[in-house]
Amino acid sequence: MILREYNLRMLLGNEVVTLQWARKVFEDIYEVSVRYKERGYQTWYMKALATGGFEPISCSMYLSLETMAIKFKEQELMGSTNAE
Repeated sequence: MILREYNLRMLLGNEVVTLQWARKVFEDIYEVSVRYKERGYQTWYMKALATGGFEPISCSMYLSLETMAIKFKEQELMGSTNAE
């Protein structure tokens, strides 16, 4: 889903970023593209909050335990969908 036209912003670390797009990975986990004012773009895995907005989990561009677990779960779900 395209978010940039809504001009949505959030605090990520100590910087305000603008949300560009979001892709649902599974359940309430999304991969979200953010634009920094000075540093360009990054994609982050984020948890969608029931109150609205997102809570950052981990930058999807780095290999951390969180990103590995999310990528593994996504591949597992895609594999079960392709097998049907």
